[in-house]
Amino acid sequence: MMTSSSRARRSILVFSVLVLCLGAATLVMFLLRTPPDPREVPSTIVTSGEQVTTLVERVLHPSAHQDTQSRHEVLPLPGTQLRIRYSAALPVPVLYAVADAALAQGYNDANLLVSVLPPGTNQEAVLSLRALPGWKPRGAGAVLYLFQRGDQPVNLRTIAVEDRGNLADRAWSMLVQLRRSEPWQVSSQSVLRGYVVGGMSLAFILGVGFVAMAVLVAVVDLLMLWKSIREHHSGNSSGQGSRSSLQQWPHPFKAHPWMVRPGSPQAGALRHFLLVTIIFLGLYQLRFLPDAFASSLVQVQRWETEHVYGGTGDVYLAADALRSQATLTPGTVAAVCGRNHGVEAKILRYLLFPADAFPSEQVWRRAAFAIATLHEWQFYRGEFVCDGLHRPGTILQTFPHGGVLVRFSPSR
Repeated sequence: MMTSSSRARRSILVFSVLVLCLGAATLVMFLLRTPPDPREVPSTIVTSGEQVTTLVERVLHPSAHQDTQSRHEVLPLPGTQLRIRYSAALPVPVLYAVADAALAQGYNDANLLVSVLPPGTNQEAVLSLRALPGWKPRGAGAVLYLFQRGDQPVNLRTIAVEDRGNLADRAWSMLVQLRRSEPWQVSSQSVLRGYVVGGMSLAFILGVGFVAMAVLVAVVDLLMLWKSIREHHSGNSSGQGSRSSLQQWPHPFKAHPWMVRPGSPQAGALRHFLLVTIIFLGLYQLRFLPDAFASSLVQVQRWETEHVYGGTGDVYLAADALRSQATLTPGTVAAVCGRNHGVEAKILRYLLFPADAFPSEQVWRRAAFAIATLHEWQFYRGEFVCDGLHRPGTILQTFPHGGVLVRFSPSR
């Protein structure tokens, strides 16, 4: 009869062998990888529209006379990297993603990378598609956006999708996708994108693994039960009256086979099933908890040092500045402009009570103040320009992340 301690030792041995096999396979994939292309440009995962806008404004420095333009390229061939040959006087911000024909815009917002190509004549740069969260070996091509300033256009000569690397590269790329952190949109829509490996959701992969492991455990338990029944019958037929492992348990097929009694085969099977369930539930939480802790720590530090919370930019700084600059009454109205002005106006209505804040197109002419929380504004010849609207005013204060507080001149 196998004791509980021997069963525990056997389980530990099996688990250790599995861990060693996984470690050996990972090491082999790492050693067989091909070296990266020397012209590869580093990239960053996009977590918000503010991130892209801020990057483009910081790199190109557009003014009221020099707007920012974007060029859209769709490359339908699957591959592992993009090779771009171009000439540009300024650095070139680039936004790219794996193509997804099932979506109207042609790509998934959760699978975007942003990069900056260096300026120069007859330049050549490589963008890795394998770095994308949604990359898979047999993808549908790529979608590319190049940003340029109106007076300094980019001379794009050739752009092509290349399939470079071996099987180890592809396997390693899918494994590395597990290292990517879960991007959090704090203080906005609470949407968790989830982890993706090889184009498949990690939750789906773990679910399939859970079902497969549960079936395997059930088969093993049934085989052990069948073996115990055979030992029980062979012991009775020999007339030795030996007490087999099954004789020490209540018989599983007597009056109440659905009842789980301590020490019975049903109890062992249930214990194994619960153990597999806890392990697979814990695997996802084990991956998610470090991201949750790191994100919370970053948000607390940003709030204490910059007075910025999540993706709200300078909203809280602008609200504090307006309260210090003017006496707010129920009749005071602030116009909020910029890409996310709808969400920011809702937050400002709470922060500025009893005053009101609305998107710029609704209250532009009757507002006393204007607030922009990104670089998407201009001040030209005494007029504040934002969202395609303009009105005379005075800048009261600017903020670290590109925001501004403006007092409008009284309407004549």
